[in-house]
Amino acid sequence: MVFILGAIVGIVLMLIVFAPKLLSGSGKARGGILMLERPGDRFDARSFKVFHVIKEGALANAAENDGSDGVMYSGTTVLFPAGGVNSFYDEQIITVPEGKIAMQVGTFRYKAEKGDERTFPVVDFLDENALP
Repeated sequence: MVFILGAIVGIVLMLIVFAPKLLSGSGKARGGILMLERPGDRFDARSFKVFHVIKEGALANAAENDGSDGVMYSGTTVLFPAGGVNSFYDEQIITVPEGKIAMQVGTFRYKAEKGDERTFPVVDFLDENALP
C-alpha cells in the first residue's frame, strides 16, 4: 500500500516538474519571450528608436529611409530583450554596431491594454561573420 502511494506521489511530482518543459515546445521560454533555436529573419535597418520600455525589454521601431536625407522610425516593431548591460529609455536610438547585424532571435507575446494579443520579433545583434 505504501509502495503504491509512493509511486502515485512520484508520478504527480514528475508531471509538475516536467509539464512546463513539455508544453513549451521548441526553443526556450522566458516570460512572454520564446527564444528560437537558430536565428530567424535578418533586419536591414541600421538603427531602431525605442518608444516604450517594459520589464521584458524595449519596444522599438526600425529605421526606414523616407526618400530624402531623413530617417523615419516607422518600420517593423521589435523587442530588444532586457538583461546584461542593456539599459533602455524612451526615444533612445539603438544603432547596430559595426560588424554586427540585427537578427530575430525569438518572439515576444503580450496582451495590450485593450485586450488584444500582440506578437513582436525579439532582436539581438549578432556577428555577421558567424552566420551561415
